[in-house]
Amino acid sequence: LRLYRRGFKDAVIEANLQPGYTYPADAPNRRLDYLLYSPDLAATGVVIPPGAASDHLGIAADIRRN
Repeated sequence: LRLYRRGFKDAVIEANLQPGYTYPADAPNRRLDYLLYSPDLAATGVVIPPGAASDHLGIAADIRRN
């Protein structure tokens, strides 16, 4: 919450990937993972790819300066 108040953006919310569940990986039903970035950056191509390498799903994005 502090980071949001400082202007940080949530890549999943900004990309409208709601609900953005990442846990457990085999049947996600809650969100435990976040990709936050500062206001001077932009995130594009945000995805939550399927995978079995962990019990969580990852969040991937291309990050660039505005």
